[in-house]
Amino acid sequence: LFTHRLTPVQLRLDVWHIANRTTDGGLQHCAGASFADLRDGESHLTGPRASSYSTRLFGDAAERVVAEHAAGSSDDRLFLYVAHQAAHYPIEAPNETIAMYRELFGPKASHARARFAAAVHELDESIARMVASLEAHDLWEESLLVFLSDTGAVPGTEGGGANWPLRGGKFTAYEGGVRVP
Repeated sequence: LFTHRLTPVQLRLDVWHIANRTTDGGLQHCAGASFADLRDGESHLTGPRASSYSTRLFGDAAERVVAEHAAGSSDDRLFLYVAHQAAHYPIEAPNETIAMYRELFGPKASHARARFAAAVHELDESIARMVASLEAHDLWEESLLVFLSDTGAVPGTEGGGANWPLRGGKFTAYEGGVRVP
């Protein structure tokens, strides 16, 4: 059963929580909802940060945590779990990144493919920033980076992903749906 004293914040863990997103990659705040869509610890995020693209927002938070940990005088280990939403359905990315891939792919490419590529680009950038932050604070050599995904991509015009050479995709029992290429 739920008990407040066992929540991650009460256990002194740095906690971010997100529930819903808007179609442009920002965060959706549900009027009248009984939960907070985005929190930093026990504080609700408001203002520009609350409507930022979540991949960038989580990357910023990870860099902050690494810098704060490095600034401390403790020899404690750092466990940093970052659960990005990109590239997860619904596929979202900032408009400027989507435009970059629309131009790169040309007019015959589907908008879904450009959107998927943009979401993966943003994810790659965020991971690169986290690695650079670990390197800058002399923590990279002692770090273990584990990168996981839940399923293969949603292929075709709907999702814009591809699982080749595996057959199928998300929502199927074929290898492309249950294994990450």
